[in-house]
Amino acid sequence: MKEALIGFVGVLVGSGITWFQAHWFQRQEKKKAAQYLAIRVVCVLDKFLIDCIEVVKDKGLYTLDGGKVERIPLPELVFPTDIDWKSIEPELMYKLLSFPTDIEGFHPQIQMAWDIDPKDRAIGMEERAFHYAQWGLHAHKLLDELCEKYGIKKKTYNDPNYHPVADLTKERDRLNHRRIARFQQSAELLRRARLVNSAVESRQH
Repeated sequence: MKEALIGFVGVLVGSGITWFQAHWFQRQEKKKAAQYLAIRVVCVLDKFLIDCIEVVKDKGLYTLDGGKVERIPLPELVFPTDIDWKSIEPELMYKLLSFPTDIEGFHPQIQMAWDIDPKDRAIGMEERAFHYAQWGLHAHKLLDELCEKYGIKKKTYNDPNYHPVADLTKERDRLNHRRIARFQQSAELLRRARLVNSAVESRQH
């Protein structure tokens, strides 16, 4: 009886060790996959951040008819397809995977701004610069979160005067003030137009 009990305990201990080894190995593999994913995605986000800065800085090119067109094309945010997204936390995975869709969702709004004055296009350029300043800052936020969580050394810049986050924040705020002023002006013009229409209708009756 005693020998049987010792044998049973030995089997349990052996099974426990085997399970622990398998579990530990699985966790290590998942951790490696998560770090690999983080490094790949950080590189993509950093490139997107730089591209956003170029869009925000784009002053456009003048055409022969006196109009203006953009010089820098809109950047694409495309993540690698050969990484294991399940290796990171679901909340962070959702933030990353939904980001490109969020960007595409605002493209019609940018296009509407372009269509306000197809020849001048100044409003359209400001609108796209505003949104890409925001998306550049969001990319940096996600990039920071990945670096902090998975122990990735943050990128440093050789130029001491290069401050992408501070520059994007300043430009976003400047453009937002212009947008608010433009919306207020449009609302005031609409209000005046309605008053004029009301006055005309009153005279007709």
